[in-house]
Amino acid sequence: MRQDVRKTRGKGFPSEQGWFNRLKGLVDYGKSLLKTQAERMHAEGVKSEGPFDGGDGVIGGDGAAVGARHSRMPRHFAKTDDRPAAKTDDRPAVKTDKRPGETDKRPTRKEAKMSTNAKQSLRVHIRWMIRRDMGEVLDIERGSFEFPWHEEDFIRCLRQRNCIGMVAEHGERVVGFMIYELHKTRLHILNFAVADAFRYRDVGRQMADKLISKLSSQRRTRISLEVRETNLTAQLFFKQLGFRATTVLRSYYEDSPEDAYLMQFRYVPVDVEATLPIPGSRLDRLAG
Repeated sequence: MRQDVRKTRGKGFPSEQGWFNRLKGLVDYGKSLLKTQAERMHAEGVKSEGPFDGGDGVIGGDGAAVGARHSRMPRHFAKTDDRPAAKTDDRPAVKTDKRPGETDKRPTRKEAKMSTNAKQSLRVHIRWMIRRDMGEVLDIERGSFEFPWHEEDFIRCLRQRNCIGMVAEHGERVVGFMIYELHKTRLHILNFAVADAFRYRDVGRQMADKLISKLSSQRRTRISLEVRETNLTAQLFFKQLGFRATTVLRSYYEDSPEDAYLMQFRYVPVDVEATLPIPGSRLDRLAG
């Protein structure tokens, strides 16, 4: 609770005029101290112009050691006023070839995506799968499919004479694999996967190109595989490589009631390929 001044004024409490006089005296005393301090600092500054010491303390003209915070500087280093130094931009200058009045041309979204994909492209070595690759292959398999193969499924499949397994290797690490069957007129892909950390870096495309290079007009002329109807990523990937969905396989899988698409890639000789319409053109759309 605030004290009532009127009740204590008769017990030696100063009057309002007394408070005013005391306050005025304090203000006058403070002004005199500031004036004296300014005159003394000005006098010291005049006397102490001399060589720069540069150490923790500087010896002034009066022989007294002064702290580093107030160390004296030569005349050509001294500030002319007490204003703070202007902030300068320490960033290195960037040379540009832009002409006056020319605006910046930003890449389109498609160009930026193509540039990013080009930077992320990864060269891999594709070789036959061996027994010691099984651990890394199983890790990729589990990270890629909802219903993965087990080690027994891989071993049983690879024991068949017409079944071949290949891996994509980068820096002694397996980053992808594929398992396919050799038939009289075609190659049939049974399993195809790329490690999650290495997707969208052309690893799958290089493995598919390896299979396509095995086709010829004299013997095997096509590649086939089944893709789950819910696996849209795989459908788009193989479509970009030239595969086409030819048949719908109803209730194809034992572990789920979903259907599958039979996708095929057909070998086209170089001389015939030059006469075919460009994919995505008007003539190609009319041809179905």
